[in-house]
Amino acid sequence: MKWMLMSIISFASVSALSARYPGGPEKSPKEVSEQFYRMERAGVRLTPEGWHRAAGLFLRPSAPTQDKKIFIVKNDVMSDTKVEGDRAEFYVQYLQLGQLDSAGRFFTESTEPLEAGPILVRVSYNLVLTDRHWELGPERGEAKEVKGPPEWLIEDFQPWLWITVDTALRYLTEVRDKTSDRGIKENADSSIAALKRLR
Repeated sequence: MKWMLMSIISFASVSALSARYPGGPEKSPKEVSEQFYRMERAGVRLTPEGWHRAAGLFLRPSAPTQDKKIFIVKNDVMSDTKVEGDRAEFYVQYLQLGQLDSAGRFFTESTEPLEAGPILVRVSYNLVLTDRHWELGPERGEAKEVKGPPEWLIEDFQPWLWITVDTALRYLTEVRDKTSDRGIKENADSSIAALKRLR
């Protein structure tokens, strides 16, 4: 009975949104989840500009932090997107090899370079069809609530990143080539060599 009631409520809320906006959402929940998956693999959120671009996929994003957690993964797969009324869900599964710090060092979960093996991780994401969302302000401003046409958005914001090994190699090469800090250059070189062995 509870499940039936929830289904009726979800159907009613979707119908109400559809009545107000006959065109319906611009993107389906599947398109939103696949866009997020592609952007995350490619490391779009590694830059402030990319972070703000990806923020449009989330219901309530937060501003980028100076010291982001960046997890390096391989063998990543995304599930199908299951839709029920005004809600949807999908998951991403991957082997987590370790993470990068802001100085270009590659660490495993034990914080000792290459001491532990990969960890199998599955992260679930929920989407909601809504005509309200929050937009990040310029620079580091607070997010502001905005109302507009209904769209499918990822409900829980993920402040940490996961990127593939190849993306990490491109990122570290760019960091190494742009910095004048000798320590960061050496860290990036060591991390690049370690990640090439883990491809």
